[in-house]
Amino acid sequence: MLEISLLVKTGSEYLRVLYIVSMNMQVLYQCILNTHKY
Repeated sequence: MLEISLLVKTGSEYLRVLYIVSMNMQVLYQCILNTHKY
């Protein structure tokens, strides 16, 4: 039972980090597109 809750906790943490990283990537991509726009 403890392993399952631990797995869920680490899984949700991983998803949260992945979400933050993907949002940062989108912002970075937009910045790159804006700087290379002529």
